[in-house]
Amino acid sequence: MKKYDTIVIGAGPSGIMAAITATKNHKKCLLIERNSYVGAKILASGGGRCNLSNTLPIEAFASMFGREGKFMLSSLKTFGSKELTEFLASVGVKCHAPDGFRIFPTTHD
Repeated sequence: MKKYDTIVIGAGPSGIMAAITATKNHKKCLLIERNSYVGAKILASGGGRCNLSNTLPIEAFASMFGREGKFMLSSLKTFGSKELTEFLASVGVKCHAPDGFRIFPTTHD
C-alpha cells in the first residue's frame, strides 16, 4: 500500500496549487481528478487559452461583484495576481497579459 502525506481531491485551480505547494514542501502528494485531465476547467477559461487572472487593481476587481465582492478583498490582498504569477513562475509557468488585462500562461499560443 502506498502512503502519502497529502491527498488532494480535485485538480481545479485550488487543487493544483495545493498539490504543487505540498510537493514544494517535500510532501508525497496524490492528486485525484475525475475528469480526463488535470485543469480541464481552467483550460476552458479565456476561450481555451487558460485565463488565469487579470491586471485590475484588487478593489476594482472586487467591485465588479457588487456587495458580494467584499468577501474576496482579504483573500486577494493576501494572494492576488502578482502573487499568483510569482508562484507560477517559481514552478516554471511564465505568464503575460497580451491585451494588458487578461493574464495567460505564455504557452497559450
